[in-house]
Amino acid sequence: MDLNQKLEGERIYLQKPEVSFEFALKMFNVVDANRDFVIPWLAWALPEITQSAEDDFSYALEADKAWKNGERFEYVIYNKENDDFLGTIALIKRGNEKNKAFEIGYWLKKDAQGNGYIQEAIKLVENEFFYNGIIRLTIRADVENEKSNNVAKKAGYTFEGTLRKSQYNMCLHEFRDINLYSKIKE
Repeated sequence: MDLNQKLEGERIYLQKPEVSFEFALKMFNVVDANRDFVIPWLAWALPEITQSAEDDFSYALEADKAWKNGERFEYVIYNKENDDFLGTIALIKRGNEKNKAFEIGYWLKKDAQGNGYIQEAIKLVENEFFYNGIIRLTIRADVENEKSNNVAKKAGYTFEGTLRKSQYNMCLHEFRDINLYSKIKE
């Protein structure tokens, strides 16, 4: 797929992560300041996994490689007004090439929540991916992650069901039930 590395919205823009130590330091500072907020749901924020900016530099390198391989497309969410780093949104390939399906994952720093940024980011990636021939996008959310479940519903995704004990949560040290939502290209 020939995807744009920068997508512009009304209040935000999405940019492929820059492979630089400056970017890694910026990301690490945001992750470090928001660990307590994201840790129940996102294992990569655990201090033993993301210990330093070097870990986020490795993330940027890996994201670049995954982009080139067509396996995962990561975007950083920035505020257009001040270039503030708000979070990330990623699209992860599911199944083989013929499936034309990707799963959306996202997170926002705590003080960016409740402003509709994720809704805007989802709309931007939907437009880009549906335009490029993808026919199915999914969102998975822990049944107890109310905010993430609400994001999927507000974005117009159809609830397909609950995948019982389908994912081990390293933060909570247990298998969790996950809700699955989807949207099909119209």
